Amino acid sequence: QSAIISGTGVNFKAGIIYRPIENLRIGAAIHTPTYYDLDYKFQSSAAGLAYANNDSDPNVKPDRDGFISTAGDGNMTTPLLVDDGPNSWSFVSPTRLLLGVSYSFADRAVISVDYERDWYNGIRVKDNPVGLDSQTWYNDTFRHNFKGSNIVRVGAEFKPLPVLALRAGFGYSGSMLKDENTILASPAIKQTTYCGAGIGFVLARGVLLDVAYQYLSSKTTDYYLFYVEDSEGMAESARYATIFNRHNVAVTLGFRF
Repeated sequence: QSAIISGTGVNFKAGIIYRPIENLRIGAAIHTPTYYDLDYKFQSSAAGLAYANNDSDPNVKPDRDGFISTAGDGNMTTPLLVDDGPNSWSFVSPTRLLLGVSYSFADRAVISVDYERDWYNGIRVKDNPVGLDSQTWYNDTFRHNFKGSNIVRVGAEFKPLPVLALRAGFGYSGSMLKDENTILASPAIKQTTYCGAGIGFVLARGVLLDVAYQYLSSKTTDYYLFYVEDSEGMAESARYATIFNRHNVAVTLGFRF
């Protein structure tokens, strides 16, 4: 079985960089929402074998090893069954604003600070598959439960020697929920903190080696392990939130021509 998602997305990005003095750069950019039009198609087939331990039915024709295909007609699999719609989605992603400042100290060091704001409350669903709730329900959910999320990144690099570079960075992505007690249908990552460090070497002319480490800690929205709703009300489990801690190490060997 397989699921096939095809579609298009269109957006527009514009930015500017201003250098009031030689070593200072100030940048700004705006990313419009991405307008997506996606189509979902599901297809599957099944295969199975049964062993005929009593070959007395003339309508049953096992193979020479005594097996019978459950697909019939001697085929090993059933015909490919395709559900091709209507399963279309049209929606709009958040608008993004990016601001950044960097300052370089000759050829020895550089420090940069970036800020990003994503307006999750601006997500809009224009179309959805038949049988699901109307787009008004989706849009009201984004409008009333979500807000703009703030992201901050700080990074620095120092070169004590021409062939050696030391790097460090920190980042924080804030929650997109208006009310932190909001429970979504399924948990989503609402807050991420990450930090990292790296070291780079010039092994030879045009040959670079970089080793980096990154630690990420992500927290999900609150969720129920289960809940049941009937005419008498709703019964649910305790509230949970999951924290994912990840350690990433990357080694890069680069060549400049």
